[in-house]
Amino acid sequence: MEDAQTIRKFNIKMLLIIVGLITFGLSTVFIYAAGNDYQLLLNDQHIGYVDASNDAYDVILKVDEYVLNTYGEDAYYKDELRVEIVRDVKDELILMDDLYDQALQTIQIFKPAYTIKVDERELVYVSDHETANALLSKVEAHYVPDFENMVILDSKFVETIEIVKTDVRVTDILSEAEALAQLLPQDDQATVMSSASNLTVDVQVEITEEETIAYPHEKVSDGSLYVGQRKIKQKGKAGLKELVYTARVSNLEIFDKTLKEEAVLSDPIAEITLVGTKEYPRVAISSGNKQAIIDEAWKHVGKVPYIFGASNPAVGFDCSGFTLWVYAHAGISLPHSAEAQSRMGQTISKNDLLPGDLIFFRGMNGEPGGHVGLYIGNGQMIHASMPGTKLSVASIHSNYFVKTYVTSKRF
Repeated sequence: MEDAQTIRKFNIKMLLIIVGLITFGLSTVFIYAAGNDYQLLLNDQHIGYVDASNDAYDVILKVDEYVLNTYGEDAYYKDELRVEIVRDVKDELILMDDLYDQALQTIQIFKPAYTIKVDERELVYVSDHETANALLSKVEAHYVPDFENMVILDSKFVETIEIVKTDVRVTDILSEAEALAQLLPQDDQATVMSSASNLTVDVQVEITEEETIAYPHEKVSDGSLYVGQRKIKQKGKAGLKELVYTARVSNLEIFDKTLKEEAVLSDPIAEITLVGTKEYPRVAISSGNKQAIIDEAWKHVGKVPYIFGASNPAVGFDCSGFTLWVYAHAGISLPHSAEAQSRMGQTISKNDLLPGDLIFFRGMNGEPGGHVGLYIGNGQMIHASMPGTKLSVASIHSNYFVKTYVTSKRF
């Protein structure tokens, strides 16, 4: 600031001396100066012409007064404004106010300010040290995460940052809001911010998260249930554990997340399933009853639609519902499940099949005992195959049934 004041005082003293000398000269040679005009120059570059010397020097005084009143005592301009006598420019003369405006538009005004300097790069200029400090605090706070499950351990800028006093053009000095907008772009993306201002905020944090613990499945044999039957004795319930991580958050992106500790908040409760072990009674079917089964089956071929879960021709059949229905005509009660039916009766070879036997295949999802049909002889069976079809006859030697065959049973 002392340098600026020295320059200003020097300019004004020189101006007064020049004005005095010219006034003296004009008074002594007035008779010869009647046709003179006056040119104002900035660093030897023409600004404008006026016809009175006082107008030219008044412009310089008004410029100094404007700089002082508008930007303070520490503001100055480095340019040299001077007046030169010229002749024969009457057609180019301008008013003093216009000359003043042109002078203001041409000079560059400087004053001391403070810059935030990052690795030798000057990012923004503000009027005082306190504003620069406040800016850095706001930038750092902006990139410190604020989440309920996160504890801040430490935060700092990665780059080397200085606040330096320097003389700059007054037009480059920003308000705090303008400077913050430049340091924190409106799209609020850390990657953009990093490239725009080269500021990176690293934050050391602890993150607490909760995670469920899957419950185990236990199977317990139960002699009161038939083979293939299952019953949930106790429903399972997931447990809960707390995980604490340490991590580094850089411009709101998480890095180096490492598990620090974990604790079980609640233990899981196992799901207990009772699995039947009781064998179904084996009942020998007479040849007459077997024929009754087959006759009943033929009555519904091509007529009864496939309906999942159905076991009555008045409604429809699924595969095990069909065999349940026809076997009931022989006095044998079967469960409504192909898998459960496959665990009953006497296991026989596929080559030993007789009319009235049941034949089992994997289901469409690959589960064993997922499909059942009634063998009627000559390599054929009657079955309820799938939605959209009716009870039909199929060959057990087709590629599909050869590949999916599981077992055969006789009752």
